[in-house]
Amino acid sequence: MRSIGVRRLSAMVAATVGLLAASASGAHAQAPPPFDSFTFSSNMQPLGFSARTVPLDNDTPGQGVFNTDLAFWGNLAAQGTYGGFRLLDISNPASPRELVNYTGCAGATNTVGNQGDVILWSNLLIHSWNSPVSAANAPTASCGGELVGQGFEGLNIFDISDPANPKLVKNLRMAADTTPAGCGSHTATAVPDVARGNLYVYNNGSSGTCPGIDIVKIPLANPAGAQFLSRAAAGRSCHDTGVILDRINLVACAGGNGFTVFSIDPTIDPPAAGSIENPTQLYSQTVTGVTVGHSASFSWDGDVLIFGHEPGGGSDSRCQATSTVTERSLFFYAARTGAPLGTFVHPRSQTSLENCTWHNYNIVPTTNGKRILVAGNYQSGVSVVDFTDPANASEIAFADPAPLVDPNPPVGIELGGDWSTYWYNGTIYESDITRGLLTWKLNDPAVAGAKTLSHLNPQTMYMSLGTSKPGNVGGNVPATLSLTLGPAASFGAFTPGIAKDYTAATTANVISTAGDALLSVADPSSTATGHLVNGTFSLPEALQARATKADTTGTAFNNVGSSAIPLNLLTWSAPVSNDPVNLEFKQHINANDALRTGTYSKTLTFTLSTTTP
Repeated sequence: MRSIGVRRLSAMVAATVGLLAASASGAHAQAPPPFDSFTFSSNMQPLGFSARTVPLDNDTPGQGVFNTDLAFWGNLAAQGTYGGFRLLDISNPASPRELVNYTGCAGATNTVGNQGDVILWSNLLIHSWNSPVSAANAPTASCGGELVGQGFEGLNIFDISDPANPKLVKNLRMAADTTPAGCGSHTATAVPDVARGNLYVYNNGSSGTCPGIDIVKIPLANPAGAQFLSRAAAGRSCHDTGVILDRINLVACAGGNGFTVFSIDPTIDPPAAGSIENPTQLYSQTVTGVTVGHSASFSWDGDVLIFGHEPGGGSDSRCQATSTVTERSLFFYAARTGAPLGTFVHPRSQTSLENCTWHNYNIVPTTNGKRILVAGNYQSGVSVVDFTDPANASEIAFADPAPLVDPNPPVGIELGGDWSTYWYNGTIYESDITRGLLTWKLNDPAVAGAKTLSHLNPQTMYMSLGTSKPGNVGGNVPATLSLTLGPAASFGAFTPGIAKDYTAATTANVISTAGDALLSVADPSSTATGHLVNGTFSLPEALQARATKADTTGTAFNNVGSSAIPLNLLTWSAPVSNDPVNLEFKQHINANDALRTGTYSKTLTFTLSTTTP
């Protein structure tokens, strides 16, 4: 496991702190507030800060009107709050500049709507209103200058063409008295359908009364025509939903005791089955020991699903050394099958006065083959995790604030820390519940060359990386990867009772304009992965494969792996055109293997990929 330098900056002294046998980073100049309260690894550099201070004292107006989630469009950032949202100019990440602190939903000292999740899409901002308006609050509860009415909960849609003067477009009611019946908006995920002129919102009520994903349609030419269409049944409440589009097209709802995964096909016209309006459920996964499923995201290649949960609801201290392993764990699964790939336990023990769980995170769009997660975890702050190998994930950077002090006796946990932390275009943006917006620079080769994005709603990945077919990733660098396979390979007849190695072969043709290329093979099936099957029967010995070509013998026969751990067959260190490849397979049959009448087979996935398109 890699070691990371650690530095603690305080008003008194710069001292080294040991973590994972980390080496001391030496003395450093005093960091300005609020960074002076943080312990952070030596590869983390404080950049900038835009304050929106929330009082800690329960008797001070504005206490509890917390800062929440983030979204980005170009050089504009939106930070949700319990009273509305902030818009900030982030053209200089070292000096984020507030354009507006909009308090027209609930108010500066009122949390009637709370939550305040945000989506940005061009000139639109969508804001989550989480809790129904009570009869007592109904005479005054408003958003955008419009009374929302008793029982209101749902989405608030704004036009932010002039970021300093947001204009309400529509308050979309999603309440107990609507059809379908709604449970408000705890979180919201953007799913664009630009070809048809629509922005969909996969809304999450985070309520057992409304199990599933609420489907909202916003016509881009007429946002005031937004409609609450339906609910995609998930068999669980959905606290948060992650989406990856492009060639992957998967949706993951996290909630309750696990997560549910759907597929969508944007080429299908809504509302047909499988379209964006009508996702197809693939599977549901229960995670042992979990009761408050919280977040789901994907690796940019679409192979790994990252699942986080929120024991104690986020207001409890669940990252202590005495907390259970499950309470402190982040989980990795094969995205298409739900097969477990690994877990990662929070590595820095927190005190009993610090609320802490894994909370909101996104994945760095790397181009170097690394899988890097950036997470905000309440009072344990920022955590950067390398999960390139999900079975051996490690923390490579962090920024951990000192515990907040509760000013109200009896002294207990003062809710605070990171609501969300995300990577966006070379900067880590940290939404601190009581402080405001902090920015950091991560100086680490793991994120070198990461892609620049035009926008980011962190729960939505609009493209995929590591594609196995020709493409122009991101539209900036033309690239060609072409893999053509010959006829299906056949072993012929297996003879029962005789030990023997059977061989089969086919061909492939490779065209690559990349600086390097890798040919791999995997068994995407969750049934007897890596083994030939015949109905419910499978061969005891693993299927093996190798590849050769004129100028290389390739590798020896090796077992075919899963989609998460494919078998690498051949590499190229330069572009090639119409390069013939021999694909060979070997299947060993033991003398005592019980063979069932019929055909044993598997459909394998061959992938041609590159790190330098």
